[in-house]
Amino acid sequence: EGYLSHVMVPANCGAARLLRVEIELVTGDVPNGVVVAAQEVPGTALNAYGQPVPGMRMVEFAQPALLPPGHYAFTLTVPAGRRTEYCMLWLAPSGDTYRSGKAYFIARGNPPHWIELFDAAGPRDLAFQVFVRPL
Repeated sequence: EGYLSHVMVPANCGAARLLRVEIELVTGDVPNGVVVAAQEVPGTALNAYGQPVPGMRMVEFAQPALLPPGHYAFTLTVPAGRRTEYCMLWLAPSGDTYRSGKAYFIARGNPPHWIELFDAAGPRDLAFQVFVRPL
């Protein structure tokens, strides 16, 4: 329980992109569309590469949301009309590196919509950090 201050994600976007980060409630372990916090980040804040890996980028919420204890998901999207440059997410190593959750991608127009992220080696996760200020 506390105020969500920021998340760290391994994102890298072109300067013309805009990345939207939302914290959503979950139903059946997947985001259900009920947004409890949102923040948009310009690509200029996300367009640097680290060596040999890009590293984490901070997304600070301008209006921190009070989160009661529970299960949440965060979603990363690029708003319509801003798709002329790249935006990449860097995955964690192969395997189930975060046992308390799963990484999914959306398949709009193709049921079942949320599909678990995978490759030939099996499930994949997205590295992330969530910072909540306790009450």
